[in-house]
Amino acid sequence: MSSSAMRVLCVFNPRSRDGLVQRLWTAAHAWLLAHGCEVLVLELGTHDLDADLAQHLATGVARVIGIGGDGTHLAV
Repeated sequence: MSSSAMRVLCVFNPRSRDGLVQRLWTAAHAWLLAHGCEVLVLELGTHDLDADLAQHLATGVARVIGIGGDGTHLAV
């Protein structure tokens, strides 16, 4: 990834909407990569979200994208 790529942190819940988010993630991830983004991924339920968000934000993440339902966006 080039040094000019936008760093994007995607926080997602693969169980959201009965698994729809997981099924759509591959296409969304490919789209972000095709548009020159450096994509970092945090899956809800597998990380200490507060600590991981703080760490990524401290290293220069340009955008945080919540992918899921209301619970995902509330957590982010």
